[in-house]
Amino acid sequence: LGPAHPQLLKTGRNYTTLLLRTARFESAWALVERLRPAALATRDRRWLANFRHAEAVAALTTGRADVALASARESVALMTAVSDGASPALVDPLDALMAVLFETG
Repeated sequence: LGPAHPQLLKTGRNYTTLLLRTARFESAWALVERLRPAALATRDRRWLANFRHAEAVAALTTGRADVALASARESVALMTAVSDGASPALVDPLDALMAVLFETG
C-alpha cells in the first residue's frame, strides 16, 4: 500500500481514534498530519468527512482551535451531503462541532 491508498486512510483514521481515546493527543495529531495527503486525494466523501472529524478532535485536543473549527464544520457539511441529513452518521461530526464551539467560546 502506498501513502495515498484508501485503506491507509481508513486504518489510520481508526488508529487516530484509538490514540485520542487513550489521551495520546500529540501522537494523534502527528498521524493526522501524515494521513492528510491520502485524505485530500480520496474520492470518498464519507471517508473525507470521517478524516475531518478526527482532524477536528485532534486539533482541539492539541490547542489548534482554528483548524479544529474548520475541520469540524467541513466534517458536518460533508456528512450531511452524503447522508439523508438525519443519519446516525452525523452524530460524531455534530458532537465534534459542538465541542469545538463550546471550548472556543
